[in-house]
Amino acid sequence: RERITPLLDGRPVPPWRRWEFYAWIREAVGANALELGETYLVASQCARLGQEPWKEENLRRNAIAHFERAVDRVEVPADSLYKITYLTGELFRRSGDASKAREWFEKVGKLDFKHATRKFFQDLSRRQMEAPRDMIGEGTKSEEELIRGGALSRFLSRLLPWKNKRS
Repeated sequence: RERITPLLDGRPVPPWRRWEFYAWIREAVGANALELGETYLVASQCARLGQEPWKEENLRRNAIAHFERAVDRVEVPADSLYKITYLTGELFRRSGDASKAREWFEKVGKLDFKHATRKFFQDLSRRQMEAPRDMIGEGTKSEEELIRGGALSRFLSRLLPWKNKRS
């Protein structure tokens, strides 16, 4: 409360800030690093859509730190390890740290357990090392059209399975 209340000044709270507040609250009650990384990732995407590049980068760095911690502490379930390892590399790439991105993309290729997402994330990691590009916003639809069409919310529902369980 001491951290959030001073930031509430009667003006509308932007979505990225709401997600950041949510991350702070989750952290205060002991959420694991994976849940915090996912929450900061959503906050970062909201800042991106709100055209707040400085906040987007700051929130992305928080997501990276929590994802790294989750992988180190073995908090990532096996069915999400390919996704989170890839995602960490992608977040480093978007932050401009090509060497760390490559390190994480290579980790995806070295994971050796069988899972349905294995080939998809290994292929995607290989592609991002060879010819990187953003996934959202490319092609014929803008990010806003993707959101209005529900693509982003469907993506987020797959990304945040713990949120779906509690709904």
